Order: sequence, then structure tokens, then C-alpha cells
Amino acid sequence: MDNYFVTRIIGGVFCEEGNMIVRSMLAFGCVFVLANCHHNGLNTARVDYSYAKPSRTGMLDPRATPAGTFYLWNVSANRLTPLGQVALTPGTASAPRDIEARNMAGFGVSGLPINDVKIVEASIGGHIRTTVSNSVRQGYYNSKSALSKFVLQQKTELGSTEADILDLFRPKDPNYRVVIFIAEERSGKVEVYAGGTSEDTGGIAKFEVKLGDNEIVTVSADAYSKAGCSSSEGSEARPVCFTEAIVYDPYIQENGKMGWRIDDGFSQSELSEALRSL
Repeated sequence: MDNYFVTRIIGGVFCEEGNMIVRSMLAFGCVFVLANCHHNGLNTARVDYSYAKPSRTGMLDPRATPAGTFYLWNVSANRLTPLGQVALTPGTASAPRDIEARNMAGFGVSGLPINDVKIVEASIGGHIRTTVSNSVRQGYYNSKSALSKFVLQQKTELGSTEADILDLFRPKDPNYRVVIFIAEERSGKVEVYAGGTSEDTGGIAKFEVKLGDNEIVTVSADAYSKAGCSSSEGSEARPVCFTEAIVYDPYIQENGKMGWRIDDGFSQSELSEALRSL
């Protein structure tokens, strides 16, 4: 069942189980959730891995976002606004490596309230395994100086005023951050699966999740998904499968210039959702 990942969610005591097999439409595979609880119609929701972040890797990125791409992030509305791309300094690429990640954060579940999505992630994220083979990470540096250079160019080359810059980056508004991509990882093969192992394709992983109001939801994962981000057969070229971003809190320094504080307290789940919504 290559490139399939089927999941059923059955909630409540009197729920009827629905069955459906759906081919993934995303580069990294999808988990499709079927629920039929407390109503007559069959609702479908989708859990997908785009911009999810397995442990020990960056985010699974179907867009292969180039390093230096940056966005203004309204954390209150959880909305990203593209601002452009700056040139970063490449570091030394890693040696080819194999990775086994035993946890995943930031996967999406449409059709459920955001609080329920967080509960599902907390409950089953540790049961989602990701294996990565023959993978090379390329990191980039000097993102702060690149952003400062961008601000200077806006003023000197485009004639932007201080008011324009303030409006662009919102440094005095606590609801805004800047997200910039600073690493790309090219992989020979990526696999994502829930429970069991990649060889155990016949097994079914089931997870019971307690939502609000004491509702119990059972998540069943049939088979596993071979992620579409893999080298072509016989080719040594590796596609960009993972990317990494950091988050800055823009502020005005004492000298009046724009500064960039690293924000380590951002929500990976919220950032992943915002990237999926672009």
C-alpha cells in the first residue's frame, strides 16, 4: 500500500465505523480521518504531515522552501505574510546520515477544533515514527545581518521611510514575529508510519484519545506511508525534504535601528498550521 495512509477516528459509544481508502494528494502523504458521531452524516477530516516536525529533523516541507525566505507572522491571527528572500551564508553540509525520529509535532487535523487537534497531537505524536535515509543537511547563517541589510535596502534603494519599515515589521506590536528559513535537508528516502515498523505493513495501530466532555476518540492507522519525498530510482540526486526555520521578535534598539531577538517560545503547532494555510 505504498503512498497510502488511512486512519479511522470513531468517537462516542454509538458511533458507526466508516471505511474509506484515499490516495495521498500531498508530497509526504496524508492521514485521512473518518468520524460518524452523534449525527447521521459521515464527516471526513484530514490529518496531514506537511510542515510537521519529526524529532531530530526539520519540518517536512512539500514546497521545499529555499533558505532565506522570510515571513511576517501575526501570532494572534496565526497568519503569515510573505516578505521576500534574503541571501544567507552557507555553512558546511553534514555528511550523509540516517535518522530515526520517534516523535512528531505540528501535524494537522482539519475538521476538529484546534484544542482537540492539540490533544490528538499530544496523545499520538509519540507513536508516529519517521525514518530518513542518506540525508544531507545544509545550514545557513547570518540571518540577523541579512534581515538588517534588507531593511537598509528598503530605505536606500526603494525609498522606504521609517514609518514604512515599522508598518512592515511591526516591532512595537507584541503580536508579530518574523519567521526565516535557515536550513534545507536533502534526503534519499523518507518514510512515515504510525505504530509497528516499516516492515510490519499488515499491522493496525490504534490509539484512544480523550477529548473534552469525556468524549473518547479511537484513532486507527492502517499500513504505513512511504513519503513521496525520495530520490528517483537509480538517481543519486536528493530532493529537499525538510526545512528549518527560526523565529525572531523584531524590536527597536537604543540606536534607533531594527533589532532581532530570537523567540524560542513559539508554538511549533501554530507555525506548522500557519505554513499549511499559505
